Amino acid sequence: MKLTKTLFALATASLLCLNVQAQGIANSKVYNTGAPIAKPDVMRTVTEFQNARKIPELEITDLNGNKVDLKKYEGKLLLLNAWATWCHTCLGSMPRLVELQKTLKDSDIKFVGINIDVKPEAVMPFLKKHKIEGFETLSDSKQSVANILPLSVVPTVYILDGKGNLVGFVRGEILWTDKDAIDYLKKLAAKYANPDMSKQEAKKG
Repeated sequence: MKLTKTLFALATASLLCLNVQAQGIANSKVYNTGAPIAKPDVMRTVTEFQNARKIPELEITDLNGNKVDLKKYEGKLLLLNAWATWCHTCLGSMPRLVELQKTLKDSDIKFVGINIDVKPEAVMPFLKKHKIEGFETLSDSKQSVANILPLSVVPTVYILDGKGNLVGFVRGEILWTDKDAIDYLKKLAAKYANPDMSKQEAKKG
């Protein structure tokens, strides 16, 4: 009985923590994003925010354990694809994501994998085992991306503007290599790679 109560208390505390974090993101408005971009059917599950939001600093490294500062992607539309080795959907989509990363190589769009396994040393052997080559991915073993929005589904893609603000997200799998999807991403990049931040929020919250 005591164990049940303890587990319940821990679960409740975790939910409260996530709610506080989510509320913090909701209240950290940076600028109004204006009219949303029309979504093709293949991108119907994408959420584009009415207001860009400042995000907390993420504890991200490369697969060798070296800290990565997201400022290196400044001036790009950045899509952070949170995935895990135990996610079958993630594995199935990787060949398409490798193709997508190659397609976007010389564009204002960066699509980067963020692995959330607690043991990052297992990621490279996993990719080699499944013959996934050239998949650009970083490590977030502390799952700090969950401080942006609760990580309830993998894959989850966080969409950041060229200043590192959150402007949208999508949970679950999308056919990213579809022509309409790529055209949509290019429109997002035109809007957010160098965002118009002139419409500052007078109020927070």
